[in-house]
Amino acid sequence: MDDFALARVRGYAAAHDLVLDVGANARTLLLTGWTDYAWSSDNVAAGQAGMAMTPPSLEVRDGSGAWRKVIEEIGFPVGRPQTVAVDLRGKFIGPGREVRIRTNMRIYWDQILVDSSDGAAPMRIARADPVRADLTLRGFSAEVSPDGREPIAYDYARVSFVSPWKALAGRYTREGDVRPLLRASDDMFVIARPGDE
Repeated sequence: MDDFALARVRGYAAAHDLVLDVGANARTLLLTGWTDYAWSSDNVAAGQAGMAMTPPSLEVRDGSGAWRKVIEEIGFPVGRPQTVAVDLRGKFIGPGREVRIRTNMRIYWDQILVDSSDGAAPMRIARADPVRADLTLRGFSAEVSPDGREPIAYDYARVSFVSPWKALAGRYTREGDVRPLLRASDDMFVIARPGDE
């Protein structure tokens, strides 16, 4: 979805809606897309211009057919393509099964799926003991855009050691075998720095 008007500040658009009929058995809405995100300086500029960001909310129709907000913020894909899952159970307050997503953010939804399963599928946890888990400095994949449009993709074969981001000071995990940090569900985990793999 990209037919909304853009505001003059990056990350902001004119208020716009997406209306979907999700069907009678909808349990979860799966929204996949990406966000042309406003950076902190953009938010300052927007504030000075009297604009405020409105994260996506979810509305449904009540018994009289009027729209009512049932989820203040459903979340959004932060930057690059991601999927947002929205639990619809117990959200409908009227007979209809339409939902409306409202925002003024530049969010581009590329795929929308509705889970209408009964939730009774068998599940089991399978523990994996990795044979190998090495943390190494790799560098940064080149940004590419074959058609010149967003979202940006990355070419794994083209690598630079120059970081496009400021390196934050801190205690990162040493390079090498990190299996001991991954074997158990505990408070031990890998802290990778930009450019690590």
